[in-house]
Amino acid sequence: EETHGRFLQPNSDGDFIVAVCMQPSEALVTTLLAIWKAGGAYLPIDPSFPANRIHHILLEAKPTMVVRDDDIDAQRFQGTPTLSATELYAKSLQLSGSNLLSEEMLRGGNDHIAIVLYTSGSTGVPKGVRLPHENILNRLQWQWATFPYTSAETVGVFKTALTFVDSIAELWGPLMCGLAILVVPKAVTKDPQRLVALLEKYKIRR
Repeated sequence: EETHGRFLQPNSDGDFIVAVCMQPSEALVTTLLAIWKAGGAYLPIDPSFPANRIHHILLEAKPTMVVRDDDIDAQRFQGTPTLSATELYAKSLQLSGSNLLSEEMLRGGNDHIAIVLYTSGSTGVPKGVRLPHENILNRLQWQWATFPYTSAETVGVFKTALTFVDSIAELWGPLMCGLAILVVPKAVTKDPQRLVALLEKYKIRR
């Protein structure tokens, strides 16, 4: 029941933020969609981030909870409530297969914020940027009109780290147009030969 929106409270800025610390996977994409469906915003935290960076992000953004991969130690999040992906999906199986009821949606906060991204901090302290759904949709609509998908394109590729703004168009651009998404593991993105072979195999053009 603690995963139901009606038991969660927004932070002091009125935002329902769920931090996500997961490697690229199908489970990651499912988690992001679930956060949006419940009325929240997702905040990516890369598993490779050092402890001081994670501490700064959690202290400033005040996420409601953190969803993490099973092999990531919950102690890294310094008291912020956490659920592993396996725990989250196990709890979801206990719920109805129908859509969320109105009382189960996140209430009392800002529902227009979709994503919170933090800058690299290369010129100082990392800063959080709140991205509304409207702005993201405007960007995607421009992309679809200017660079429309062809009938030959059936698969998109998600290879950019979720903490970078480029991941938004890369992931949601094709997915919201009904294309399948190929989620590329980090080990493959760092190996040009393996990456090219994968793109050729699935006939990915962009």
